[in-house]
Amino acid sequence: MTAVAGIDVGGTKCLGVLFEGGEIVNSVRRPTPHADHLVSTLAEIARELGQYKTLGIGVPGLITPTGVVRESPNLTGAIELDLRTLLQKELGHVIDVENDATCAAHAEWQYGA
Repeated sequence: MTAVAGIDVGGTKCLGVLFEGGEIVNSVRRPTPHADHLVSTLAEIARELGQYKTLGIGVPGLITPTGVVRESPNLTGAIELDLRTLLQKELGHVIDVENDATCAAHAEWQYGA
C-alpha cells in the first residue's frame, strides 16, 4: 500500500484527502466540530478515506511535538487536547499531528508552490 492521507482541520470544515501516486483518489469533508467531538469526527473521516500507510493532520494553533493541541483559535474547548494519542487509540496506527501552517510550508517545500 502506497496511499497516504491527510486531514486539514479548518475554521469551518475538516477536509480529508487520500493520495496515491501523486493523485487525489478520495476526499471527505465534514463541518468542523466543537472540541468535544473532534476525535470522533476525525476518526470518521480517516475511516471513510480508505486504506493508507500514514495519516497526517494539520490543526490551527499551538501544537506540541507530541501532537497535543495546547490551544486552537478555531476549536472552542481544545485546550491541552492530546489529539495524537486519542486518535492513535481510536484508529490503531501512528498519526502525525502538526500545526496547519507547518504542514503547508512542508508541502510547498516538497512539491513547490
